[in-house]
Amino acid sequence: MPHETLAAPSLAPDRQSPKPRKPGCSARALFCALFVFLYAPFAYNFGWKFLPGGSADYPSYHYAAMLTFAEHKSPYGSAAFDFASQELGRKVHPYLYPPPSLLAFWPFSKLAFSPGKAALLVVSHLGYLTAIWLILSRLTLLPNEREKRVLTVVLSLLYFLLFDPAIVTLAVGQINLLVLPFLCLALVGMRQNFAPWRIALPLSVAILLKTYPVLLLLPLFFHRRFKAILLTCLFLAAFTALAALVLPSEVWGSWLREVLPQGGYANNAISPAGPWNQNINGFITRLFLPNEFSEAPLPSPAIARPVATLLALAVLGSTAFYSFRASRRNKSGVLGESEIASYLLMIFLIAPLSWEHHLVYVLPAAVLGIRMLVTHELSRRRAILVLSALFLIAWPVPLAEPALKHAWWTLLISIKFYAAVALWLFFVNQLRTASLLRPPDPAATHEVPAAPPASPLRATGAPHTN
Repeated sequence: MPHETLAAPSLAPDRQSPKPRKPGCSARALFCALFVFLYAPFAYNFGWKFLPGGSADYPSYHYAAMLTFAEHKSPYGSAAFDFASQELGRKVHPYLYPPPSLLAFWPFSKLAFSPGKAALLVVSHLGYLTAIWLILSRLTLLPNEREKRVLTVVLSLLYFLLFDPAIVTLAVGQINLLVLPFLCLALVGMRQNFAPWRIALPLSVAILLKTYPVLLLLPLFFHRRFKAILLTCLFLAAFTALAALVLPSEVWGSWLREVLPQGGYANNAISPAGPWNQNINGFITRLFLPNEFSEAPLPSPAIARPVATLLALAVLGSTAFYSFRASRRNKSGVLGESEIASYLLMIFLIAPLSWEHHLVYVLPAAVLGIRMLVTHELSRRRAILVLSALFLIAWPVPLAEPALKHAWWTLLISIKFYAAVALWLFFVNQLRTASLLRPPDPAATHEVPAAPPASPLRATGAPHTN
C-alpha cells in the first residue's frame, strides 16, 4: 500500500522546526460549524436527557462525601451505604478509591443529590471537550497533507461523539471524563518536554482519582525525567498530608481493613467476573472461577490467580522493556506516540477492575490508530486489525446477554478485552520496531522534532516518534 512520507526521528529537540501552515478562515469556520452540528445532539441526548432519574455510580461519590465531610464517618465497608440504599430504593455501590481521593468529592457534601449529579454531568461534558481539544491539537501529530489532516480530525470527532464508553460514563455518573483531561495534560507534557511541574501536577491529580496512572512514572524514569517524578511524588504527598488533616481518623483504618484486602486478581470479593470488567482479571476469572454472573468453561480456582498475575506481569514487563529500549535510542526525554499508546492500553489490561467505560482512557491511542489508517501507514492486514479493534471498543456490545453466560459462549463476553489486547499488541510491536532502529547521526540529519500544532487543522513538520 502507499505510504505517506514521514520525517526521520531526530535527537535534537532544542532546534527550531518549520512553522506549521495555517488554515484559512473558511476552513476554521467549517470546522467549528461541523463540531457544533455534531456536539449539539450529543449534549442533548447524553446530557440534558440524563439529568432526571438516577445513575449507577454517582450515588457512591455523593454519599461518600456526605458521610466523610458532613457526618465525619467512614464511607468504607459493606454496610456503610445501607442507609443510602434504603433512601434510593436500590443498592449503592461501595466506595473503593483510596482516602486522599475523597478530597476531590468534598463539593458534593455541599450539594443536594440532584444538583450534585447535574454538576458532575456538566463538568464531565466540559472535561470531555477539553480532552478532545488536547488530543487533537496538542497530543496527536496530524498529517501534513491538508485533505488527510481534515479527514483525520473529522473521523476522530465522529469517533469521540459515538464512543459508547464515553456515553456509558455519562449515563452511570462516573468520573472518567473529569480525569481524562488531567491525564491528557500530563501526556502532552511528556510529548513536548514541558517543565517538570507541568507534567507532575496533572499526573498527580489523575493518580489521586484513579490510582493506576501511577504506572506512567515508568516511562518518565526510563527517559530520565527525574524532576517530574519527584514533583509528582511531592504533590501526592501533599494531597495525602491534607487528607490526613481533614478526614476522620477512622477512614484510613477502615479502608485498610475493608477495601485493600479485596484487591488483586481472581478475587470474587469485588466481583471481577462481571461482564463489564474487560481486562485480564475479568477474562481469567470468567474462564476459571465459578461466579454469580456466568458459568466458568474451565473451573479451576487454584490456577486462576497465578495465571492472571503472570499474564499481567508479562504485559507490564514487555511494555516496560520496549519502552526502556526506545528511551535508550531517543535521548531527548520525549515520549513517543506508540510508547504512550502502549502504556495506556497496558494500564487498562492489567488493572484488577477495568469496566467498559474505562476505555475512555485509551482514546489517545484510538486517535493515533485513526491517523495511521488515514495516512496509509499500515499494511492491509494491520489496517484491518486496527480498524476492527477500534470498532469493537467503541460499539455498544450487549455484554450481559443471557445467551453468553453458558459454557464456552462465556468467552464472547470478553470481546472488548480481545480488541484492547489487539491494539496493545499492535502498538507494542510499533514500539519494539522503533526501539531496534539505530539512532540517526545528528550531524547527518536536518529534520527536527516539533510540538504538535496549536490547531487541529494545522499541519506539523514534526517526526512521528515511536
